[in-house]
Amino acid sequence: MAFSSEVRTAANIAVVSDRVLITGCSTGIGAATAVLLAQRGKYVVATARHAETLRPLEEEARRLRATLFTTSLDVTGDASRRAAFHFAEEKLGGVDILINNAGYGQMGPVEEVPLELARAQFETNFFSLLAMCQLALPGMRARGRGKIVNISSIVGKISLPMGGVYSASKFAVEGLTDALRIEVAPFGIQVILILPGPIRTQFPRTAALSVEPMLPNLEDSPYRPWAEPMLAKWKSGKPRAGEQSAGICAQVIARAIDDPQPRARYLVTPRARFLYWAQKLLPDSTKDVLLRKLHHLRMKGATNL
Repeated sequence: MAFSSEVRTAANIAVVSDRVLITGCSTGIGAATAVLLAQRGKYVVATARHAETLRPLEEEARRLRATLFTTSLDVTGDASRRAAFHFAEEKLGGVDILINNAGYGQMGPVEEVPLELARAQFETNFFSLLAMCQLALPGMRARGRGKIVNISSIVGKISLPMGGVYSASKFAVEGLTDALRIEVAPFGIQVILILPGPIRTQFPRTAALSVEPMLPNLEDSPYRPWAEPMLAKWKSGKPRAGEQSAGICAQVIARAIDDPQPRARYLVTPRARFLYWAQKLLPDSTKDVLLRKLHHLRMKGATNL
C-alpha cells in the first residue's frame, strides 16, 4: 500500500537527504512522527505490521499534500524487513533516516514471565531493531551520511517493578546504541536515542494484553497484591501520571533529526527527566524506596513502605 500527494520516483528524489523509514506507525509515536516529518517536507515510508492500520496516515498525508508512502512490515521477519527496505529503495531511492519505533511492553513479575514471552519481547524490541540497523547501514556508509533514531524508554535507564523484562529489552537497546554511535561516526552517520516517559498511546492496553497469558496463575500468585491493581489500571485506560501526547514526542524526534550535531539522548516528558536524574544522583537504596512508594509495593512487615 502506498500514497503520495504527487507522483514521485526514486530517480527524482534520490538527491534528497531526508528519506525516512519508520517502524511501528499504526498509532502513537510512530504515527505522529510520520505525519509531522511528512508535513515538514521529508519523504516518508511509514510501516506497520498490518497495512490497513496505516490508512489514517494516508488520508492525513493527502490532506496535507505531503509525500508519504505506507507498506506492511513485521519487524520480526527477515523477509518482511528486507521487503520494506526494497520498497523504500523503489519509492525513495534509499533511506537516509531510520527511525526504529516498533515495540511493545511485556509486563509481569520477573519470576512469573514465561521464557517464551521474554524471548518474544527481545525479538521485537532488540533483535529486530538490530536487524533494521544492519540493513540500513551499508547504504548510509556508501553515501557518507545518515541518521538512526532508536526509540528507547526511560525504563532503559531505570527499571520499574512489574516491568523487568520490558526494561531489560530497553537496557539492551541503550547498550547497543551507545556502541553503534561510536562505531559509525567516522562514516558520517549519527545515532540518536529517544527516551520517552509516559506518552498517551496504546501502550497501556498492549501492556495489559501482555499479561493475559499469566492471568490463570494470578489468583495463586504471591505477586497478586501488586500485579492485579496494575493490570486493572492499564485496562482502565486512565491517563498515567505525567502523561503527554505522542505529538510532543514526535516534535522531539523531529528536532533531533534536524539538528546538525544532535545529542546522544533526548528525554521526553518531565517524568522521564526526573527518573533519569534520580537514577544518576540517588543511591540504589533510596531509589528502591522511591519506586516502591510510587508503585505501592509494601515491604513485609512494613507499615509505611
